[in-house]
Amino acid sequence: MVNLFSSLKKRLLFTATGILIIFLVGLAYIIDRAYQAGLESQVEARLQSMVFSLLTAIEESDQGKLVIPEEVAEPSFNNVGSGLYAIALVKQGDLEAGVIWKSRSTIGMESCFLKDFVKKKQHLFLFINKKKKKYCGGIFSFSKGFSWETFSGESLLLTLAVIEDRGEYLKQLESFRLTLFVGLGFVTLFLFLAQWLMLRWGLLPVQRMEADLERIEVGDAKLLPVDYPLELK
Repeated sequence: MVNLFSSLKKRLLFTATGILIIFLVGLAYIIDRAYQAGLESQVEARLQSMVFSLLTAIEESDQGKLVIPEEVAEPSFNNVGSGLYAIALVKQGDLEAGVIWKSRSTIGMESCFLKDFVKKKQHLFLFINKKKKKYCGGIFSFSKGFSWETFSGESLLLTLAVIEDRGEYLKQLESFRLTLFVGLGFVTLFLFLAQWLMLRWGLLPVQRMEADLERIEVGDAKLLPVDYPLELK
């Protein structure tokens, strides 16, 4: 059976290739995670800005109730199934929080959102695993609680939540990953060929010495040449 590591050249090439693969895999992972984090930060900032945009649309009625127009400035909230949704809840005293407004886009999705995505008194930005629910999984949500004092001096706890489908996020991520893997594939091929050429060039003195030793063995030469690298003298 042939020993694949009997050759010094093969050993060096195998070692260098292994290190190269480990390095590129690690690099791909770090770049991918950094890009994901950047995308998620953009989504979070966008959803947060929409929460404050909704806040500016809230008015107080003569009866001291908070009112949000049926249609708001963000067009996606006004289109059914747009992938962008918003909900407003108000908690008064010891009573449970109640929904006072839902964007038109939530039609058909209410129970899913109300159970899983509305959090009171806190910021919320999260990714929900798809295993949890058929549709609720894989959605970004940002909510924030506000303390609202009415004209009559009554204190209300207002919670605004904006939810976004991950469709566009996944498209951007998949497009980036394709570009990343294709680019790293070409880099891997280039580096592999470069290291192969460098190893071949670096081992030329060893191959020359091998050939010179064979010449001495058959009697064609008596001494080795003196022009070898210092490591071989």
